[in-house]
Amino acid sequence: MSAKKSSKGSTQVVETYKHTIDLPKTNFGLRANSIVREPEIQKIWEDNEVFKRVVDRNTGVTFILHDGPPYANGKLHMGHALNKILKDIINRYKVIFLSTPQFMTCCGGKMLRKLLFPTQNNIVGVLQSMDQAARKDLTPLKLRESAAKFAKETVDVQMKSFKRYGVWADWSNPYLTLSPEYEAAQIEVFGQMATKGYIYRGRKPVHWSPSSRTALAEAELEYPDVHVSKSIYAIFKMVSASPTSQVILEEFFPDLCLAIWTTTPWTIPANAAVAVNPSLIYGVAEVQSVLEEPSSSPGKQTGLGRILKNEEKKPFIIVASDLVPTLESKWGVKLVIKKTFLGAALENSRYLHPLDGKECPVVMGGDYINTESGTGLVHTAPGHGQEDYITGLKYGLPILSPVDDSGNFTEEAGKFIGFNVLGDGNAAVVEYLNDNMSLLLEEPYKHKYPYDWRTKKPTIFRATEQWFASVDGFRQAAMDAINMVNWIPPQNYGKHESLEATKVMVLILLNIRSSSILSEVHKPPPSSFQALISTAVRATPGPIQGLISLSRLIHSNACSLLLKQLATHAFAKPKSASSLISSARLQQQPRPSTGRSFLTRARRQSSHLHHSYSQIFACFFSTQLASSNLL
Repeated sequence: MSAKKSSKGSTQVVETYKHTIDLPKTNFGLRANSIVREPEIQKIWEDNEVFKRVVDRNTGVTFILHDGPPYANGKLHMGHALNKILKDIINRYKVIFLSTPQFMTCCGGKMLRKLLFPTQNNIVGVLQSMDQAARKDLTPLKLRESAAKFAKETVDVQMKSFKRYGVWADWSNPYLTLSPEYEAAQIEVFGQMATKGYIYRGRKPVHWSPSSRTALAEAELEYPDVHVSKSIYAIFKMVSASPTSQVILEEFFPDLCLAIWTTTPWTIPANAAVAVNPSLIYGVAEVQSVLEEPSSSPGKQTGLGRILKNEEKKPFIIVASDLVPTLESKWGVKLVIKKTFLGAALENSRYLHPLDGKECPVVMGGDYINTESGTGLVHTAPGHGQEDYITGLKYGLPILSPVDDSGNFTEEAGKFIGFNVLGDGNAAVVEYLNDNMSLLLEEPYKHKYPYDWRTKKPTIFRATEQWFASVDGFRQAAMDAINMVNWIPPQNYGKHESLEATKVMVLILLNIRSSSILSEVHKPPPSSFQALISTAVRATPGPIQGLISLSRLIHSNACSLLLKQLATHAFAKPKSASSLISSARLQQQPRPSTGRSFLTRARRQSSHLHHSYSQIFACFFSTQLASSNLL
């Protein structure tokens, strides 16, 4: 018992029973106090090398968890925590059952459970942190140094966060994609692909980011559904009918036109054909009257072209018959069908290009031409679209792409030179069509559109000279290898069969890494391909020919010397870099007679810093290729 004094001064007896209960004695606090206790526990793990000792004790089979790592371009968030902790639970479970866990994105590593930190995708972050004056003085060397510094600092921050999450891994030796060893692994696999004929050069349309000035893979795109394009309905005047449609169409000349719809008016300077679906029914429609101006919803400005406002005789227009009611409503006109026929009848008919007046053909397209939208006729520019490109190959159409790296029209675009295709160039083309009585209707069109996931700005389809990697040659071998995987959950099995060529290649090169897959095959056709080399300075450097030859030296001392020193010196000290290459080549084989000219050319050409690396590689490896007869 104890006494307690009341507020009035009297003493009050209070009974306590604590001493009558046999409570356990413990040093544990009454509260978890995890902010203090968790770091203490983790310190005990680290000091006693708990993870290493547990793994060393295991004698079971190796368990590999393929992990998708975060990019080293910012701090971690709750999504990273959820992702990594769930995977950590799986690995700890395997440790209990005496498996040796590996926590990595590719097989073959000697260290257990490494974490990979991709470090290429931080260039934009570095640029955004600079003011305009700093950007003006920026060189590739300074940019690479800043990006590498930023990446390494971010890796340290992310690593501390992962440790704080309680994730077990070999933190002393992580994979870093900017390390020479990682680049060597890339080059080794690339060399196998090149020698088997999977690597080739061609002019094909690829996703191009004017804001990044580089080609993008599908995985580097985002598709926001709020993009608004300037869509137009336009007419191209026909000059001759095909032999099969001559009798049907001859009465409508010279006022017969093809009606097309496009959401990219800026591609019309590159128009090479109009494609139709051979199985669809088309009709010649007479525009009899303009009923009313097309109505516009709030925020949308829709306007008729001058050709429909003109009081003189209206043209005869070829459209898909099923779309006539829709087009009447959209254009605000009355369309009267005069003749109908299958699309196949139009093949080899001719029309005048609406900008330069040259004759172009009507060709047969595929199932991408339908009656869900548009007119049933597709303006075809092989240099600016995948379906257009395939159709162009079939008919031998020119692959024209009059657009430069920044997204501006080149001199091939004639009067539009210098205009930006996503800005004033688009408007200029529309205005020209309207002034020349070729525009039926202009309206905004809201839809999903590819954006550069780094700059968050729209991209374009543009044909460029690129190196490509085809997977056709080893697609089946890749699928066979994937079929050997134990899929969890089982219902995911089979989904891989619909993967694009890009994703299949990633599975092979990053996860399976089996040289047996890269077996001898014939040179692949260009139907499935992926743009191989990014043109930005953040990428693994070096031209393709150089990488092919370098891959042959991958296990030699010469190659080791190149990989460990050249990447550092090439941008900063071009002459030093060329000496490194020459020294490496001397270790590999006797000096060729052209060696002196190589060094001379390399030193002379390296005066331009931003080209020094590729120029040195090109000079050296052109000599190597000539002697090895590789290409």
